Amino acid sequence: MLDSCKCSNCGGYMTFDASLGKLRCLSCKQEEVVEHYEAQFEPYACQDEGNIYQDEEARQYLCRQCGSAIITDNRSALSNCPFCGNLMTLGERLSGEDAPAQVIPFKISEKEAAKAFRKWRRKLPFSPHDFPRGEEAGKVMAIYFPVMCYDLRAQGEAMVDALRRKRLATQEDEREEVSHYALYRKNDLFFPQILVSNSGNISDSLLEKLGPYDFHHAQSFSTVHLGRCFSEKNAKSPEEVFPVAQKKAEKYVEEYILDSIHDYEEAVIDEKKYEIGKSAAIFALLPVWLVMRHGQEEEYVFAMNGQTGKVASDPPRSWVKVATGAGLISFTIFLLFRIITLLLGGPLL
Repeated sequence: MLDSCKCSNCGGYMTFDASLGKLRCLSCKQEEVVEHYEAQFEPYACQDEGNIYQDEEARQYLCRQCGSAIITDNRSALSNCPFCGNLMTLGERLSGEDAPAQVIPFKISEKEAAKAFRKWRRKLPFSPHDFPRGEEAGKVMAIYFPVMCYDLRAQGEAMVDALRRKRLATQEDEREEVSHYALYRKNDLFFPQILVSNSGNISDSLLEKLGPYDFHHAQSFSTVHLGRCFSEKNAKSPEEVFPVAQKKAEKYVEEYILDSIHDYEEAVIDEKKYEIGKSAAIFALLPVWLVMRHGQEEEYVFAMNGQTGKVASDPPRSWVKVATGAGLISFTIFLLFRIITLLLGGPLL
């Protein structure tokens, strides 16, 4: 375990560096080796829920412009890419490849999503001229986005450097006394349903804005769900996705540790050793109503949670319109002050 003790050189507190197996003094930086140290974490098994595409029950389309791969059932056809609008080319039929295990169906209708998009569009006075208007503004697309859903267990221990300040005043001077405390924390935490985007078009940050999704309403995946919708294919392998989930869990662990410390002015994690593993992993599809356009200067996105109706977006801005608007506001303020000056008998200029 991580531990602390007094330094033999200066008497200060020493903290343990688990990666090096050494004690290090916070004051004089002296190091001492701890023999035969090894943190013990309880082993546990992972329950993966898997699925594969059966013979020719699905096929994929490829976009040569943006590289997106879209999956449909074997009866649906897709002509244009929902992300860049370019023509799609038919790829191979899927058979034996990894398929989603679960899917959350759409609850928000296309009519509701289109209405929300038009309402959102009207609130963007500084959007570029090429941003969709009129009939085009209602063309939202129903897309299932791939995610990995993990149940993670985080076991670990940490040394925290906490401090208290005390102001000491005498007749001659005033000084501040700072006391350091080495705090030990050991945790065994469980984090259910940590979602990591496996989409090439929806980032993790946008996924977090769209959430949460209620997996109590998830269903076992079938290509029937792709009858009127499309699904984006996984952009990364499971080996590339899992480290992202581990980093999220590590962040949650550190937030939990720091939130557990009270009565100190400051607290910083000085040494740490975590073992973060998965107790369950599910490849799932999440419903999203989407409008994505590539403008002349930037890409902008309107996305709506197809289960709850929550909207997340990257609103476009035309900096020419922003500059023009700022100039008009400045001129209006200047004109108003000149009128007030004239009314009070001041000079014209």
